[in-house]
Amino acid sequence: MIERFGHLKLELARHGIIYSQEELVDKLFDLLPDEMDWQYFALMLKNTIESVKLTVDLLIERLESHELEIKKTHKVNHSSYQQNLELYYPKSMIPKNVSPKTAFSAENSNTSSKKSSNNGFHSGS
Repeated sequence: MIERFGHLKLELARHGIIYSQEELVDKLFDLLPDEMDWQYFALMLKNTIESVKLTVDLLIERLESHELEIKKTHKVNHSSYQQNLELYYPKSMIPKNVSPKTAFSAENSNTSSKKSSNNGFHSGS
């Protein structure tokens, strides 16, 4: 979206159409997705930074950092990564037919706390 915005801004300038920083910032805010996360972020920016000091470059910088945070949070919450238990426990302590349960696992957290502590896994409870 930001690349397209920059391209359109250059095309307008080429045709002699120039917008003020405030107008460009407003246009960029209007382009944000309708998702609540982005709308809350836009509202927060509008209320914390004076409109005179909010430039297109500053807004783009803030939007890109927010996008990175969203991606990082999404990656952590939806990760299918499974830990290698051999890093933490000797092979002899790892049961062959049991899937690893860790504090980060969302699988049946109620049943993992009921298992005996002899299996070598921390229940995360």
